[in-house]
Amino acid sequence: MLREAVRQTVTEVLQILLDADREAFLRQHGGRKNGYYPRKLETAFGQVKLSIPRDREGRYYPSLLQPYARRQVDLGEVAVALYAAGVSQR
Repeated sequence: MLREAVRQTVTEVLQILLDADREAFLRQHGGRKNGYYPRKLETAFGQVKLSIPRDREGRYYPSLLQPYARRQVDLGEVAVALYAAGVSQR
């Protein structure tokens, strides 16, 4: 149960960070939003399903994720630290 809560928290935090990263990219480089594409990422707490944002010109790629990487080992440590600090799922 705790593992599932941490995995959901990781998913939510990553999604917020990805959206904020795209917004910052669009402010700096211009352009327009163009939806999302699905991507799965392996973490220490299991697989998370993300919606990766994209831009219309195809120039944006998330700065938090390595291109084509499907595993993020140290991400779980961040999630545990956030959960231990009392960061809620909302």
